[in-house]
Amino acid sequence: MYQYLVNLYYRYIKGWGFFGNYKTWQAAAADCEGYDDAAILDSVVAAARAVKNGEAIYERDGFLFHEKQEIEHLTFWLNRVVDADERLSVLDFGGSLASLYHQHRNFLRQFFDMNWCVVEQPHFVGIGKKEFESDTLKFEYTITEAVEKYQPMSLLCQVFYNIWKNHTLGLMKQ
Repeated sequence: MYQYLVNLYYRYIKGWGFFGNYKTWQAAAADCEGYDDAAILDSVVAAARAVKNGEAIYERDGFLFHEKQEIEHLTFWLNRVVDADERLSVLDFGGSLASLYHQHRNFLRQFFDMNWCVVEQPHFVGIGKKEFESDTLKFEYTITEAVEKYQPMSLLCQVFYNIWKNHTLGLMKQ
């Protein structure tokens, strides 16, 4: 009874949660809006353009941030994986339009040679290649392409579903 009341609270008062009786992940996904929704893409692109134009330091999921806020654990581990020549190569799987790259841009400038490669959904990669690529920031459609070009260490943030999806779609060979 308690769990039923908690579910009601979150569903009807808070307006969020996981609800429904679905036989497969695909059936549930077909009934949901997600990160592949055009409105989300438009919001993220607008925010990423604002970052590119210097109107914000970084964005995440379409929301702008105006104060520097690095993730200490991330900067610690990036420092640990730098090779002897001060080269850093990162594969940011599920990295949107390079949110973490922009969030840590000042920290990343210390490296002599740096590649940050985002692997994302095709519509994000297409816009990333067209509008946001630079000498150090790249976008690729598959993990395999990114690994072949940049030999990166991987950065996986909240992407377990995407790993499963890419594996089942044949986008990952390794």
